[in-house]
Amino acid sequence: MKNSIAICVLLLAALPVLATDAADPARAVEAAVEAFGEAFAVADVEALDALLATDYVHVNGGSGSLVSRSDWLAWIASRQTDLASGGLVIETYEVQDLRIDLHGSAAVVTGVVTSNGIERGERFASRLRFTNLWVHEDGAWRRAAFHDSPLPDR
Repeated sequence: MKNSIAICVLLLAALPVLATDAADPARAVEAAVEAFGEAFAVADVEALDALLATDYVHVNGGSGSLVSRSDWLAWIASRQTDLASGGLVIETYEVQDLRIDLHGSAAVVTGVVTSNGIERGERFASRLRFTNLWVHEDGAWRRAAFHDSPLPDR
């Protein structure tokens, strides 16, 4: 029940993102990025699906692998299972150093994601610099491409 309420709250929070803010497209992109981060932290497959472009492509910086939209969403579903079972515990998940550069109906978004928690009994801490391409598609800002690079420990 608690997870259902959290998912409903996230979906309601994402609804304004799906509408275009013609007066301030940078703010609309920022809202979409924020909604995406919130949905990713709890592995909300439905919200993430709505925030992805139809031809989304994901490049994993750690392995260099190219991941399709459907494979990435399947991974999110498995992550949701791990979160529900306690096999994965996210203690913090933050986006920092966010930069948005608009190019017509596209935006290049860069930033740093820091997260930590416990996965399969092992503590983890992660800092990744990311580059996203967001596109205005069907009246909403959607993430079309992703790439990340691990940052060294401080």
